[in-house]
Amino acid sequence: MSDEQQLKPEERARQWIDRKLEDAGWKVVDRDEYAPGMSAVAIRETLMRGGLEADYILLINGKAAAVLEAKRAEISLDNPNLIAQAENYTKQVLPWYPTWELPLPFVYLSNGKEIAFKDCHQPDSKYEIIPRFPRPWDLVRKLNLGEFDGLPYLSPKGLRNCQFEALTNLEKSFKEGKRRALMSLATGSGKTFTACMMTYRMLSFTPMKRVLFLVDRNNLGTAAATELKTFTLTESGKPLSEIFGVEQLTSHPVDSRTRVVVSTIQRLYSQLTGNTDDYSEEDEDAGLGHQEGETVELPENPALPSDFFDLIIIDECHRSIYSDWQKVLTYFKTARLVGMTATPIPETLAFFDNNVVANYTYEQSVMDDVNVAFRIYRIKTELTEEGGTISEGDKLIVTNRKDEKQRNQTAIQDRAFDKNKLNRSIVVRDQIRKVLEEYKDAVYTKLYPEREPNYDYLPKTLIFAVSELHAQLIVDVAKEVFGRTDDNFVQKITYSVNDANGLIKKFRTDVDFRIAVTVTLVATGTDVRPLEVLIFFNDVHSETLYAQMKGRGCRTITPSQLRSVTPNAISKELFYVVDAVGVTESEKYVASLEQGKAPLNMTLEELFEKMALGHLPDDYFHLLASKLSCLGHRADPEELKEYEAISPITPVMWAKTIMEALEKGNLPPFKSASDDNRERMDVVRDLLTNIPARKKLVEIAKGYVKEIIGKTDTVISAGFSTEEAKASTHAFETYVNEHRDDIEALRLIYNQDSGKLTRAAIDDLVKRLEMSIPNFYMGRLWNDYALLNPTKVKPLKSDQQAVTNLIQLVRFAYKMIDSLYTLNSMAASRFALWCGQAQRTITKEQQELFRKIAIYIAQNGSCDIRGLIKTMPELAGGVIRFCGSADAANKELFSLNEFILKAA
Repeated sequence: MSDEQQLKPEERARQWIDRKLEDAGWKVVDRDEYAPGMSAVAIRETLMRGGLEADYILLINGKAAAVLEAKRAEISLDNPNLIAQAENYTKQVLPWYPTWELPLPFVYLSNGKEIAFKDCHQPDSKYEIIPRFPRPWDLVRKLNLGEFDGLPYLSPKGLRNCQFEALTNLEKSFKEGKRRALMSLATGSGKTFTACMMTYRMLSFTPMKRVLFLVDRNNLGTAAATELKTFTLTESGKPLSEIFGVEQLTSHPVDSRTRVVVSTIQRLYSQLTGNTDDYSEEDEDAGLGHQEGETVELPENPALPSDFFDLIIIDECHRSIYSDWQKVLTYFKTARLVGMTATPIPETLAFFDNNVVANYTYEQSVMDDVNVAFRIYRIKTELTEEGGTISEGDKLIVTNRKDEKQRNQTAIQDRAFDKNKLNRSIVVRDQIRKVLEEYKDAVYTKLYPEREPNYDYLPKTLIFAVSELHAQLIVDVAKEVFGRTDDNFVQKITYSVNDANGLIKKFRTDVDFRIAVTVTLVATGTDVRPLEVLIFFNDVHSETLYAQMKGRGCRTITPSQLRSVTPNAISKELFYVVDAVGVTESEKYVASLEQGKAPLNMTLEELFEKMALGHLPDDYFHLLASKLSCLGHRADPEELKEYEAISPITPVMWAKTIMEALEKGNLPPFKSASDDNRERMDVVRDLLTNIPARKKLVEIAKGYVKEIIGKTDTVISAGFSTEEAKASTHAFETYVNEHRDDIEALRLIYNQDSGKLTRAAIDDLVKRLEMSIPNFYMGRLWNDYALLNPTKVKPLKSDQQAVTNLIQLVRFAYKMIDSLYTLNSMAASRFALWCGQAQRTITKEQQELFRKIAIYIAQNGSCDIRGLIKTMPELAGGVIRFCGSADAANKELFSLNEFILKAA
């Protein structure tokens, strides 16, 4: 007989009612479990006046709104006694119970099969059978309460703790009347999933009619729209797109039936202005939309009304909602705004009124197994640390940044360049080669020594370059280093390539695509879970951008999913940051974006164009003189020599001429370009009419990238940070020493009673270490000891996954052993010793039986016959037959445990 069949009829009815209430969004609790802050609650067995008890009272935001009387299935809901009892309860609420009205206005009856309802607001109303219990929002509307009072109980089921906390705090914030809120959630913690739940609840249980999900780039919008459409954590289990229309904004007008709109701010602006053909997907992905110097201006009658959206969720809100773009956002005056980012900047906090409803850091996400930790592998070369020299006679390939045209050049004098120019204005192919060769040598010896060395399955690697040109050079060198002639193994994913979105998808799943090279396109928001290595050739100084870049590698992935794209992988326990330029050591700043229109600093090209048309105010003369003076003092001698072949007047001479004309004060005042400005024009006429000289100056101003042909570089050092290793091992040793008396596994190891160390005890210790030590990972800790004690510790290889490695790590920390070795490596010799000391003859078959058990113990910890029956029943049967009984088998196993697990 099932448990349900054994229940009494009243209990079966209550179970059915509880389930139906929870399905409708009510949290069902006993009266001693109610706590302040519960928004939609059904309280069981509520005390009433006269010692009565109502089966359920329904509370909305802490105030009673309805009574629910429950009976067993045999009792009809039109029973007069039942009705009289329930309606009496509406008048018997105790004085300390908050209520919306007295008597309680709503009555529900149920017998575990049907539900009846009566609204006591209506005179002479009768009970009607209804298909389900009301949602909290249904009662809120009947009571004419606040717009967020009907939000049902938010179940944590299906949500991470950080998501549950963020949504709970957001809804509380809205109920308090706040209109803007910020969720600071670590990369990988599920911001889009949180937004899906927020969207569903606001559209389902509040008066909100339409939600805008604003994304940073079009490719992120495609991913967000897909996740919104397929979100199924709904009451009915139906996808969100079947309940509310979900649409990614294009050049077509918004369908009025659509309830969820996904867009970039540029595309939204095009809809408001009606200029929908002015914006391509490439523009949206590059963050473009209007020309430099132009302002974002909304028309007098925008195409969408200002109350079109009730809620705007802004993803990556540290970026594109400032300066003029903010006008697009704030046009929707009635909308509530929720920002989401992993890296808020000061302007972000200010824009959202410092109302932070969630602050979930990367460190917390690692502790919660939401993300994985990272480890730094530093590569230093002579050029990256010290800079270098361009020598007279060096052959150069010069790329003009203005139009990317290339030409050959010969250096005409010696000059030094500092390390900050490397990979920016100076490129040395051999520096890239040396770094990638070091990475190739280290990837299967230091980073992933436990994996079969197979470069066809090189861990998915993302390389951050400085520029498009630099990215292409890295692709070319990587092909050489890894011996590839195909176009699959390493590819560039930048704004210049066709179908960048398709390449990102391919990088996630294609086994042959192992290295992606990007500048910033894959630096933020892009989810590539199999990614395991980030290589920095760009010394990023923005703290926000650096955190976003690192966030590309932190996503978790199941072992089976990882092996589907990296077949020689075991699991993803952490990711590596390969730092080739000092990005992990350089000083970082938090960028401050000045809101509003920034003062315009024109380019030299724009300045020439406007002055040539006769727009010649004094500030243009000052700006031109300043730019020309800087060019004259900073330009490479080869470029100045080429300019001087076009114009006899150097940039510095022009700057002096302009300043002298201004200082004399003889120039007539400038009013407009339409006036007679010949005297002012005469000052710069020869420069402005010399078109080749102008173009050369613009070219110099935009800059060059110069590759020094044949120059070589040398790796100075490469390896993990010893400071990190010291901190890691110190934290571990401190913890195990402080807890050796109160954690079973530590107590057994310290007391040399390791024969009793079970897998459960070891797993418990692992969990405690992961909760207490940031970024704890057994394999990493072992290799930290190897880094600090290379003569006493060998890096882990094939034994990496053995949980008994932790026993050895603890012993090494307690100084019980002088060198660190795996129990697996000693299992064969220990087993032979155990066999030699046996008091009875053991056949070869029996020896093989116990040898398998010894290997299991070396990998998993001690076992007894009961545990062996569960894990390896065939071996357990053999042991019992050999020993004659389970008790005798346990004695043999205990002896074997002691031999295999004891310290040397």
